[in-house]
Amino acid sequence: MGGCYGARRHCQTGAAIANVAFPPRMFAKMTWPSWLTLKSRRRPAAEPSLTACPTCGREMDQIEKTTMTGSDRRTYRCGRCGEEHIVNFGPALWKILADAREADEKREKQNG
Repeated sequence: MGGCYGARRHCQTGAAIANVAFPPRMFAKMTWPSWLTLKSRRRPAAEPSLTACPTCGREMDQIEKTTMTGSDRRTYRCGRCGEEHIVNFGPALWKILADAREADEKREKQNG
């Protein structure tokens, strides 16, 4: 059993590298197992929507928006269920700006 060493081990044995490769028709038949999901095939979860109806999941229509209390509250009605839901989106923009202005004025009075 003689032969070359290193990268040319096939030269004395007669086994060519091209003969070892799979023919292309065999690759076409290969499929992934059903339990295996590649990262590239995964889809991220959908972002939760504040305007989706909690009962049926459909998108609701905005019927009222109020910021008089200092918070941004919006009322939505579902066209399918007919239910109304009040969603609080946090502090109103005018309230944030007014608080910042008051803090600046107070700081100017203290500094002179």
